[in-house]
Amino acid sequence: MYREIMFWTFLANAVLLMMHEIDGAYWKEWKMFNEWTSRLSDKTGLTLYLAAHIPILTAVMLGFTCLDSPAGKIISLVLAGFMPVHCAVHLIVRKRSSDEFRFPASFAIIYAAVPVSIVQFFSTVMLL
Repeated sequence: MYREIMFWTFLANAVLLMMHEIDGAYWKEWKMFNEWTSRLSDKTGLTLYLAAHIPILTAVMLGFTCLDSPAGKIISLVLAGFMPVHCAVHLIVRKRSSDEFRFPASFAIIYAAVPVSIVQFFSTVMLL
């Protein structure tokens, strides 16, 4: 039972992460975080944004392919811990930004990750 819960919550969280990052590219997420990144041209910012996501998405996909191994469970725990922290960072940074991520679908994507992460975390812990 815990294996199935971990599988489906990992999948849901991975999809939410990818959807959020697509949304982040649309809203030019790199401009939200500090003065240096806000000065990047759109072309440079998007290039760096995409490059930064190669290792993140590779690790997530790798973890999903090996959920039954210890490495897969560790990646599951990392993803389950990362998503609420990522949401909190957005809440903090959002107060300083103007229009980024103020669209209801953007809220839904990032906030949905919190309960999914909680269930994913506990189901993964039960399998350790």
